[in-house]
Amino acid sequence: MFKFSSPKEPSGGVYFMKQTVGNACGTIGLLHAVGNVTSEIKLLEGSFLDRFFKSTATMDPLERAAFLEKDREMEVAHSVAATAGETEVSFGS
Repeated sequence: MFKFSSPKEPSGGVYFMKQTVGNACGTIGLLHAVGNVTSEIKLLEGSFLDRFFKSTATMDPLERAAFLEKDREMEVAHSVAATAGETEVSFGS
């Protein structure tokens, strides 16, 4: 469990953003995972993730969420991934 140093940001330099986009739990989880290891990995210069993390590095979690909401490239990628699955939805037994 994270100890919050302020109402806006977890302590210890943790990359965190609020989820304000519906049906994006996996996407937000992946952004959290990658955002917290950018000092350990080399993102392709100029790639979406490289631009995203450089652009949001100094933002608080709500500003990062707003930035993501406005990002059309991520919206399109998310929509394609969300509708490309082959698993049928089960509505009970």
